[in-house]
Amino acid sequence: MICAVKSTRIVNATLFTVTLFPNAVYHVVAVVPKLKSRVRFTSLYDRTMKNIAEDAIALIELALMREHVLAIRKVVLEGDPAKKLVEYAEANPIDLIVMSSAKSETPPPEIVGSTARKVLSKTSKPVLIYTPLSAPPHKVGKLLLVFNRASHLDIDKIVDIAKTITVTHSGVKITTLVIGDPAHVKEKLEEKKLSYDLIEHTNSYEEVVEYTKDADLVIVNKTKGFEEKIPLLRKHVTTLTRMLAGLSFSPVIVV
Repeated sequence: MICAVKSTRIVNATLFTVTLFPNAVYHVVAVVPKLKSRVRFTSLYDRTMKNIAEDAIALIELALMREHVLAIRKVVLEGDPAKKLVEYAEANPIDLIVMSSAKSETPPPEIVGSTARKVLSKTSKPVLIYTPLSAPPHKVGKLLLVFNRASHLDIDKIVDIAKTITVTHSGVKITTLVIGDPAHVKEKLEEKKLSYDLIEHTNSYEEVVEYTKDADLVIVNKTKGFEEKIPLLRKHVTTLTRMLAGLSFSPVIVV
């Protein structure tokens, strides 16, 4: 699912996603925000915002068609953007939500736009964040898998996505960075017959961000394993994940 806005970055995110998953069905979804209270010019506002949403969808559709993607479903929703995007993703067969993290090209540390932040915290689906520092779309040759005290379920999800990508793209090099016990990570990677280099220790989150300079795609868990056991914390997004979503030098998939 492509979260459509009029932005060069979301076009690049779309092209990058097609590189990753060329045979997918693409839902291109734009949301028209509604005014919280009726004021003068409400109808003009609605028409203007709807036109902007339709233009954003057309921009994404054109990019997809240039890549010979014809399986496209276009949807315009109305309401709170984050809420409607999450509701649509949860109610439809969506495997991945694609969006940009912020409007600024040079964000301060840990900055993630409000819509991206809300979607990350509320959805159960993986989210691809195309960061301000992401390079233009190109061949995927290097994956960085970051396991931040991940639950067994999140480890399985990260490795399964990596396996899917290696099936489509030959010669992909995988580097894994593990914060916590690496035993299940090793077991899962070997079960999927994936070759990898393992980084078992890092001194700081800033160091993790530095590793993204040598990656084409980062995959990281949203919530730490122990938080999965506490209902109130299941939607928490870790500090490391927020940093990667704002500062990674390559796109990030958050599971």
